Amino acid sequence: MPLSADPTEPPDRWIGALLAKTYRVTRLLGEGGMGAVYEAEHTRLPRSFAVKVLGDASFKHESAKTRFRREAEIACRLKHRHIVEVVDYNVTSSGHPYLVMELLEGEDLAARLSREGQLPLELAVSVTHQVASALATAHQQGVVHRDLKPQNIFLCRQADRDDFVKVLDFGISKLLGSGSSLTGDQAIMGTPWYMAPEQARGLSAEVDHRADIFALGAILYQMLAGRVPFAGESALTTLYAVINDEPPPLSAQRPGLPAALEAAVMRALVKPREERFQTVRELAAAVAEAAGLSLDVTGEHMIPRPPLARPPLGGAPVPTPPITGPIAPSSLDATLPAETLS
Repeated sequence: MPLSADPTEPPDRWIGALLAKTYRVTRLLGEGGMGAVYEAEHTRLPRSFAVKVLGDASFKHESAKTRFRREAEIACRLKHRHIVEVVDYNVTSSGHPYLVMELLEGEDLAARLSREGQLPLELAVSVTHQVASALATAHQQGVVHRDLKPQNIFLCRQADRDDFVKVLDFGISKLLGSGSSLTGDQAIMGTPWYMAPEQARGLSAEVDHRADIFALGAILYQMLAGRVPFAGESALTTLYAVINDEPPPLSAQRPGLPAALEAAVMRALVKPREERFQTVRELAAAVAEAAGLSLDVTGEHMIPRPPLARPPLGGAPVPTPPITGPIAPSSLDATLPAETLS
């Protein structure tokens, strides 16, 4: 195995490793709380993959291994173009679980926000629409992500664009109606800045798909305002703010946004889950409508909606020509199938 570039650090044992006689690990892509992600070359096909290996600290806990395997099973089941594709799951000779995923080129939303702060309105609405598309499929199958955050939203470079969304990491997702949980009823799982109040209180039994709607609202707020809606000096003070405080008015952070757009964002962030949007479709539709945007013919990019034609003096209203191509988000409602937003 090659030596580490830093002589004070031990060499990474996975670099150069051959997994299942199929995946040759070539380089480290990133590290997280549960493990590390590497690039690996297929030994028989001209293709590279991302390989996520459970770290040594997590490897000691059976619950972490179970969550890791469930991430693979859920992501594999949720076949959707805006959810990262998982193609294999196995264990190393030392017993470390790993999963093999499609290799993505680009950056996560956290990196984009760190570099640019406030994002263009069209981009923020497009990202919201694509994430909602992925979540609609998950929710339809009874899966709640529970850890939606900018780090788990990857902006891929594809053809002439750099904002094709892939939702990552279903490691702490919740299966509604499964009758089992990998966390206790009072366990707090997730990331404080994007947690719904019921999740911040540790009320696991009350966490359903509307927690993801809250998280998506918090991310949309951040994309528009350049800051998170709830911020404390520590994780505990942030959780307190999520439970008790109201976010600063969006108009104060970014003047000039349509009032209806601010109202839509704030509705996603209300404390009682019964008062939020009840589906991600509703949220995506309301945001696009308020921003005055529609989908283009690709079904992904947001473009200004044609203004309503003014009626001639003394005459009947002149109808606006119909928008061709995919259904505009404003026409979506909770009765449409999940693939409408795909």
